[in-house]
Amino acid sequence: MFYAQQKNGWFFDPRRVLEYFTSDPDVMLMNAFWYTGLKDPQDQRGFRDALISLGYTVRTKVLKEYYDDNSGRISQKPI
Repeated sequence: MFYAQQKNGWFFDPRRVLEYFTSDPDVMLMNAFWYTGLKDPQDQRGFRDALISLGYTVRTKVLKEYYDDNSGRISQKPI
């Protein structure tokens, strides 16, 4: 999510996303997950810590770079 936002110029405010799903008093949120890919283990450390402090369970996966022969671009995919 972090890199998709960065690449496309988007911004999801994690606090507002969580508030949206907890705003209905009849709905009880059991857990909120945030999935993200990492270029290295220390990547996005501050962002991940902030998500955890907001109440998210953060799941990560290391990204691997691949060269796309068709487009000539380097892509990143989880391994």
